[in-house]
Order: sequence, then structure tokens, then C-alpha cells
Amino acid sequence: MKKRILTIIFGVFMALVWAAGAVAELSGEEFIRQFLEAVKKEDKAGMERLFQENPETAKQIVQEMRKEDDPNITEMDRLNEEAEKYWLASRYPEAIAKLEEGLKLAKKSNDKKYIGRFLGNIGIMYQNLGQYEKALSHYEQALAIHKEIGDRRGEGSDLTNIGVVYRNLGQYEKALSHYEQALAIDREIGDRRGEGSDLTNMGVVYQNLGQYEKALSHYEQALAIDREIGDRRGEGNDLGNIGNIYQQTGQYEKSLEYYEQTLVVMREIGNRRGEGGVLTNIGVVYDDLGQYEKALSHYEQALAIDREIGDRRGEGSDLTNIGVVFQNLGQYEKALSHYEQALAIDREIGDRRGEGSDLTNIGVVFQNLGQYEKALSHYEQALAIHKEIGDRRGEGSDLTNIGVVYRNLGQYEKALSHYEQALAIKKEIGDRRGEGSDLTNMGVVYQNLGQYEKALSHYEQALAIDREIGDRRGEGSDLTNIGVVFQNLGQYEKALSHYGQALAIRKEIGDRRGEGSDLTNIGVVFQNLGQYEKALSHYEQALAIKKEIGDRRGEANGLGNLGSVYGNLGQYDKALLSFGESQKIFSEIKAKDVRWKSLCGLARVEGKLGKHKKAVDHYSQSLDIIEELRSGITKKESKTSFMRGKLYVYDEFIELLQTLHKEHPGKKYDKKSLEIFERKQGRIFLEEMGESGSKNFADFPDEIRQKEISTGNALAKIRSQITAEQSKPAKDRDNKQIRTLEAREKEIKAQAEALQKEIRTEHPEYYALKYPKPVSLPELRQKVLRPGQVMLVFGVMEKSACLWVISREAFKFLTIDISEAALTEKVNAFRHGTDMILKAYREKAPGLRLEQIYRKSKKLMQQAGFTLYNLLMPENVRTLISRTETLYVIPTSSLYGLPFEALVTKESEIRYLAEDHAVAYLSSASLLKVLRESQARKKKPPRHPFLAFAHPVYKSGKSGTLRSGISEISKLRASAYQDFMGSLSELPETEAEARDIMKILGPPAESDPLQLREKASRSNVFRFSRENRLDDYRYVLFACHGLIPDHNITNRILQPALALSHPDPENQEAGFLTMADAFGLKLNADLVALSACNTGRQDTAGNVRKGEGARGLTRAFMYAGTPAVSVTLWSVESESAKVLNTGLFRNLSAGKNRAKALREIKQRMISGKQGALYQHPFFWAPTVIFGLAEEE
Repeated sequence: MKKRILTIIFGVFMALVWAAGAVAELSGEEFIRQFLEAVKKEDKAGMERLFQENPETAKQIVQEMRKEDDPNITEMDRLNEEAEKYWLASRYPEAIAKLEEGLKLAKKSNDKKYIGRFLGNIGIMYQNLGQYEKALSHYEQALAIHKEIGDRRGEGSDLTNIGVVYRNLGQYEKALSHYEQALAIDREIGDRRGEGSDLTNMGVVYQNLGQYEKALSHYEQALAIDREIGDRRGEGNDLGNIGNIYQQTGQYEKSLEYYEQTLVVMREIGNRRGEGGVLTNIGVVYDDLGQYEKALSHYEQALAIDREIGDRRGEGSDLTNIGVVFQNLGQYEKALSHYEQALAIDREIGDRRGEGSDLTNIGVVFQNLGQYEKALSHYEQALAIHKEIGDRRGEGSDLTNIGVVYRNLGQYEKALSHYEQALAIKKEIGDRRGEGSDLTNMGVVYQNLGQYEKALSHYEQALAIDREIGDRRGEGSDLTNIGVVFQNLGQYEKALSHYGQALAIRKEIGDRRGEGSDLTNIGVVFQNLGQYEKALSHYEQALAIKKEIGDRRGEANGLGNLGSVYGNLGQYDKALLSFGESQKIFSEIKAKDVRWKSLCGLARVEGKLGKHKKAVDHYSQSLDIIEELRSGITKKESKTSFMRGKLYVYDEFIELLQTLHKEHPGKKYDKKSLEIFERKQGRIFLEEMGESGSKNFADFPDEIRQKEISTGNALAKIRSQITAEQSKPAKDRDNKQIRTLEAREKEIKAQAEALQKEIRTEHPEYYALKYPKPVSLPELRQKVLRPGQVMLVFGVMEKSACLWVISREAFKFLTIDISEAALTEKVNAFRHGTDMILKAYREKAPGLRLEQIYRKSKKLMQQAGFTLYNLLMPENVRTLISRTETLYVIPTSSLYGLPFEALVTKESEIRYLAEDHAVAYLSSASLLKVLRESQARKKKPPRHPFLAFAHPVYKSGKSGTLRSGISEISKLRASAYQDFMGSLSELPETEAEARDIMKILGPPAESDPLQLREKASRSNVFRFSRENRLDDYRYVLFACHGLIPDHNITNRILQPALALSHPDPENQEAGFLTMADAFGLKLNADLVALSACNTGRQDTAGNVRKGEGARGLTRAFMYAGTPAVSVTLWSVESESAKVLNTGLFRNLSAGKNRAKALREIKQRMISGKQGALYQHPFFWAPTVIFGLAEEE
């Protein structure tokens, strides 16, 4: 989280005894006469006025008068003045030491006035350190003393200071109560100056609460008083505060007008420090407006002033603000340079608090660059400083920042842990606002994890806090967050209720932008409910607001929403107009991140209206933009990931091309549709890889990876800035700034292209993974596919499915007239047979009952297999594959859960597809080319034949009790598997399986082929890889449980993984070897066999994203260094798995290729040669090969 050090609130009166300033001076003698007269009459208002006019002379008079009464007075004043110097240098502990010394003298003299003064000033120091309990304690002691001696003015100052603490803690009601008491006292004693300060302080609270009208009212009352009493300094502060209100409400012209008036006052009274502060605020306005050159100009003027007056602290703040501008411009090196200069200054002057802020800012830059390790390092340094100086507030903020990094990395356990620590601190120091923010952050994590009840609980706690402290803006945001959760849950009435409440608050506080957003949210709900007229009404209201406030981006979004509803209503001409206007604005403001959606909507309507050429063009443009944007995404996405909400564009385009191919079969729409499908498959995998949090890639240097991330983030940042500037009304747009940004974009884009070229040349494996290119159809047919091979590519979409049949001799494009939901039902009918047996095993059904289930499930699977065969392989396809030796199948959606070998080709006399063809699976046609090229680059054959990780150790009992202190998410990871299959049971059969395979392959003993029990661990796999031993083996076996996300296991918690010894014997951490881990391994294997439960299972509950399945884990192992991976599609019975795998490796050792070796053992089981029981497809069908069917 970015911490920008700004001087934006002027009037927070701290009641410091050493506050001073010069307005106009009387002659020396006249001044002394008037001051002594005021003392004699006990005219406190007169003394304060004279003190304000000539503080130095006034101090000297007071000191001389006090010296006569007490010799300790001089020493106490000296200590107070020394403390003041330390305070101004932010050296708070040293200031406290001097003040404590003075307090002892005051107590020795029993000088109540000085005791109160020292207690109050010590409170100020603790407040600056964020030690609010100590600050309150000292303020309250000072208050008690001032009440005792009847010092009403001192009492008012103490009440003010206590109010400031409560304001900092977010306890606004208490803050207001104390300010009101101080105001009553100042009115009672006729202190108009104090009255103005109290009104100012109350205004600040209302401003913090988002109650801008009340804040403005109080600031204007304060301004009237300061003008009445001729306090020009106060007047300047009031004008600045009013300007700040207009700035926060987006009324930048008025804000600048008031800041300019403030600047005039500050210059008139010669307040150079105040002048620098105003210049800073003007810079902030221009920064907010995206007018970075003007912002820089004002920050640099402020910097010159601070250097002139020797204000090193101010100089550091100015450098920080300049750094923020460069950060906004995506010029991260310059931002870092300025932050580091600020850091040097803060270290020089001993400002530990400032040093912590600087380290935080540097961390933010590294976070924006995607260099999370460096970001964490700087946040942790800031945390150490805040702990050292006892700044609990800073400590809490650092923990929150660290949590944000971990959330971005998808390390939700660590994110929650840090948020929880931050929350504990906020509760300890009574920071209710911070407490609410942390609860919100935790709610976001739970929402990302799909744990909506927990998300709701945290959002509701945040809501309760914001209502308690009267933060109306925060309350509105909380209500919106809760509405989003209910909308995600499909509880639309509750969503509408919360959005409606949020809308009412936005209207009340005058937040027009928020009002527009809430109206849009309500419109979306009505659209989801099919209440299109109501949706239209709300979208139109939202659009009117966006136009009113000059939000061009919002206007374009609103037009797109209207187009969508018009499409729902069948009013295609209106939809066409709305989408057209929307995409035109997006094009003008260069908002590619949303323009794709309007282009897609436009294409959809054009398709409905028969404007097919335009529809094809607009779909193409939409996909080009999506893929350009995706290449710039380098950090882990949020729950609604980048591609997941955009895959429908590919499907809609393919469906249009299906229709056009039927109408115009000779116009190559079939070939275009295959290209679009391949592009989709490549992007789905990129998304899955990104969501796994993969950071380490074998043989790919981290420095290049970091450069890739930094370049991508810089490009995304600069594009968003161009859009933001272009989105403004023409009168506010800074065209010079746009040209500067566009030049910078061109420069960064060139850097990105050069880097990609370098990666393509030096690291082709990584390039193929990260920058997938669809293989051309001619190359696929003539160079990639071998004679006797046919590829069946299944594209499953919401309303229909399609099939591309590809071989050297033929290319055919067919439509399968079935919806995705209906196809899923048919696959589920097949899988029901396996579920029947698994349920019987879990329930330990008796032998006779088990025999009945075997017979019933076998018949069920055969019937479903025959139905699916007729659906997926119509007669013209059967003709094309009749003489084929090897089939390559590219499944999507629920077809990932279907072993095609088990399809029944003849019902009268049962015959399976496995009896006629060897089958291998791929996630895309293009992957076949990638694997062939990768094998051609293979440099050396492996030295040893076999390595097995088998029979891992699983502690008994619930995984949640494995280790004390284990996080809630770690428990959920393990319990999610337990919910599906029970506890992680021991697998002794896998050791026997590994030993049998070892006997077949005959590895030398010195090659350590068997890694059993505790050695079958994640840490040991990494040790083999780290020591460059893992690439010594031709065949690698993982015989263990497998974990694949299911509908009751949130994808964000669990990525595909192998459950090795758990917890890991070496470090007691989770024993899961994940997809992300696999990318970092170094293999050189011909085959990786995953002899495990469910390693290839695809959830068919409809709650997982389309295209997921075995692809993630298998592709990760392929990148690591193998052309093929064997997986299982359902939980396997151990003995049959042993038969399958030993048979597979026996056939491989005899020289058969991978697919044929697997087919042969399956044929033996089908024929009954391995026993009658194993003729059931439950036993022989689950193991399949992903990757190359044959050796190169």
C-alpha cells in the first residue's frame, strides 16, 4: 500500500506550548508595556495575541518574571526548548528524555502549570510514536492538573489533544465529544482563536467520516472567526482545509481556487513553510488529475523552499512526492531514486518514522514491478523500525502491506496471518478504522477463496465498526462488498437490499461517482434476474451520472451495459448503436482493458442481424486485444481471474464460424475456427499457470523473469494512465501529457518485444510455455502428425460442441448438436458406474453385494460408453479413423473425465475403442508440435532407467492436528481431500508396485531407484532436482495420493498436486508437490507415471472452469522435462493399478511406444488374461497417457 507523505490537513491544533509565528511587530517598549499590562489584568486573550505577534520577546518577559519566583524555571524552559528541537527533527525518544527531565524538576518545584505542560508535551511525543495509550495517559494526567488549578485554557488544550488521539484511532465519536468540550470552554472564556481551532478539528473529523458538508460548514465557521480576529495564519489554514474538501470530492477547480488563496496568504505573511505546504497540496491536485508535469513543477517549488529554509524533513517529503509522480508515470527507476534520497535524508536527521515510510514506498515500487521478494524485504525493514521505535500504528500498517503482497502472490495463509496480526494491533491501540480495514482485507481473501460465509462475517464486522464510528463512506463500501457476496451466491434480493442501502448513503454524502457505481450494480442484478426493464432504468441513471461528472470511461461502460440489455430484449438496432458508441469512446480513450467487451457485444449483435463479415472482424479485434492485455499480466490474479471472464468470446466466435461454415463450406471458416480454439486453449493454460503462483521455472534465469515481470507491469501501468487522461472531458485533458505517456508506452513496448525475442532464442521451452502460438493447419497435418495418426479435437461450448478431425490425409469440421450441460450429464452417467464401486469400497460392502455392484456398474458404463461413442464419433468420423493406429484426443470440459478407450464401439458383442486404437491425450493440438520440438533439442540420454517415490508416510488422524499452529487454510487443504475420500490412508501396495517395476527395468543399486516412506517427500524431490540428479532417470514414478480441485475444494486453496509424505518429514510443512513446484524441477524422462488417485480427474459438478483437468499438472511436468505423463481419471484400486503399471513398464522395456504399451496391457485385462474381475472398465480404463504417444 502506497504511503504518500502529504501536507493536506492544516488546522489540526495540537495545543503545543511552543507553537509560535510572526505577524506584525510593535516597538519593543510598547510591546513590553502592553504585555505586562495584560499580565497584571490576567487578560489571557491579550497575552496570547501578543505572544503570537512577537513570541521571542514574550518568552523572554515570561522567563524573567518566573526566574524571580523559582530558579528551576530557567532550566525547565531550557529543557523544553531542547525537547522542541528534537521534536522538530522527529527524534521523539530524545525529546521524551528531555521532557521527563523537565517533569522531574517541575514536580520538585511543585509547579503545577509546568507539570501540566510537560505531561501534555510528553503525550504529544508518544502520539507521534503511535503509542496512543501512553499519549492518552499523559494527556489525561495533564487534564486533571489543569482542572485542579483552574486553568481552563490548559484544560481545553488537553481535551483537544485527547480528541486528536481518538481521531487518529478512528474513534470519531469520542474525538468529537472532546473537541466539543474544548469548544465549549473556549467559548466560555471568550477565546475566539481557540474556538476557530476547535471548529477546524471538528471539520477534520467530519472530513474523515466522509461527511463533507458538515466538514465544510465547520471550516467556513472557523474561517469567519479567523477573519473577524484578523488571524491571517489561521485564515490561510482554513482556506487550505476548504480546498482539501473540494479536492477529496473531486471538485478540482474549486480546490485549486482555495489553494491559490491560501498561497497568497502564506506569501503575504512570509510563512515559507506554509507556502511549501500549499505548493505540495496543489501538486497533489495535479497528481490526482494525472497532470504530472504540473504536479512535478509544484513539488519542485516546494522542494526548493524546504531546501532554502533548511527544512530537511520537508525536503524528504517533497522528494517522496516527486517519487510518487514518477511511480505514476511508470518510471520506476526515477521513483526509486527519489525515494532513496528521501530515505538518506531521514536517516541523516535520525527520523526513524520517516525512514520506515521511505522503506514502505520503495517496497511499493518493487511490488508494482512484481519483484515481490524485494517488496517484502523493504516492508519487513519498515516493520523492524516501527517495532524498534514502538510505533504500533506503523507496525500494523506494515503487517497489512505484507499481507497484501502475499495475497497478490496467492499465498493466502500468509496473507491472512499478517492481516490477523495487523488486526490484533489495531484492536490493541483502539484504531477502529484500521480494524475495519483489516477485517475488509480478510473478507476479500475469504471471498477469493470462495468461502462466502466467512467473507460475509468479516464484511459485516467491518460494517458494524464503520457504523459505530460514524464513517458513512466506509459504511457504503461495506454494504457494497456485502452485496457483491450475495450476488455471487445468487441471493439477488439480499444483494439488491445492500446495494440500495449503499446507494442511499452515496446520495446522502454527495458521492456522485459512488452513486453511479451502485446504480450499475443494481442494474446488473436486475439483468441477472431477467428483469430487463428495471436493469435498463438503473443503467440509464448511472449513465446520466457518468456523463454529468465527465467520466468518459464510465460513460462507455454504461453504454455497453445498455447494449447488453437491449440485446436481451431483442432490440438489436438499439444494442448495435449502444455498443458502437461504447467501443468508439473506448477506442478514443485507448481503454483496451474494456474495449474488447464492447467489440464482442457489437459482434454478437451483428451476428444476430446477419452482418457476418463485420461480426468476424469485431470478434477478431476483441480477441487480439484480450491476448495483448493478457501478455502484460504478470502477477497472480484475483478470484475472478483475467481470462476466466473472457473465454466466452472465443466460444461465441467459434459458434459463429460453425454457422458460417454450414452456410459457406468452401470459405475456410472451419480452419479459422480451429485457430480460435487453439488460441483459447493456450490462454486457458496461461491462466492456470498464473493462478498456481508459479515463480520458478527450470533453466530459466530469475533475473530475466524479473525483467519480464517489471516490463509487463510498467506497460500495464502506462496504458492505464493514458486511458485515465483520455477519459477526461476535452477541457481538462492534458494532450502534452498524453503524448509523453504514449512515447513512454512505445519505448516500454519495444523493450518487451526485444525481451521476448531474447527469450525465444535463448529459452525456447519457456517461450513455448509463456507465449503460445497456434500451430498452422498445414504444418500440423504435414509435419507434426505422423502417418497412421489421427487427431480428434473436441470443442465443448455452452450451447453446442464441435469436432475437428485432422490427419495427413483429411481435415473435417463437424458440429455435435448437444449443449455442454447435456454432454456433462452423459459423461456423468458413464462415471456413475465408477462412483458406485468407489462408494461400495468406502462402505465396505460385503462380497455378494459387491458382485452385484460390479455387474450393474459394468452394464451401466457399457451402455453410457456406447451412447457417447455414437455421439462423439458419428459414422463419417469412424470411417476416417478405421485404419488408424494412434488417436490423439484433445478433450475439453467434462470430456477430460472420460477415458475414450472405454467407449463401446459395438453393443451386441461388447468391443471397446482400446481394442482398435492406441490413444494419447493432449491439451491442445499445438502442444504436439511443442513436444516434438522439445524432444529434438534433447541433449543427452538419461543414465539410469528408473526412479520411484512411493509409499509415502501420512500421519493418521485429521490433518488439521498434524502440527500445532498450522493455519486455517492448511487445515482446509488437507480436510478438503478428506471430505472427498476420507483420511490420507497409507499405500503399502505402491511400494510393492515400485519394487516390481524396478525388477522389470533393472536399475543399478547405486542409482538409488527407490525413495520410499519418509524419502517419498517433497523436500527429497527438490533435493534430487537441486543436485542435478533428477534428470538422470528415464522413467520416474510417483506412487501416492493425488489432489485435484473439486467443486467442494476452492481452486484458490488447492492447485493440482501429489500428496507425498505429509507433513514433510524434513520441515513439517505440507507435503504437497504442486503444479507450481513441478515447473521448477529438472527432468530428462521419457515418461513420468503418476500412479495416484485422481491425478487426472475432472470435476463434473459444473463449478470448475472450462478446460481444466489433468492439463495443469501434466503440462508442468512436460515443461520440467518429459514428453509424456500417465495419469488416472478416477480413484484406482491398488492391485489393478499395480497390474496396469507393471504391464505398462514391461511393454516399454520390450521396446513398445508409450500409447501402444498401455493399450496392450489394457487389452490383456479386457480379454480376461489378468482375471475376470479386471475385465470391468473400472479397473483397466482410468490410466491414460497425456503427451507424445511414441518416442521420437
